[in-house]
Amino acid sequence: MRYFFEFMKFASGFALILAVALLVLRFTSVGVPW
Repeated sequence: MRYFFEFMKFASGFALILAVALLVLRFTSVGVPW
């Protein structure tokens, strides 16, 4: 069970970083249609 919580912590952190990176890309590259 401990490994599951460690994985969830890693997955949530990775998702947060990915979301921030997508937002940064979205606002910096205005020429890209979304």
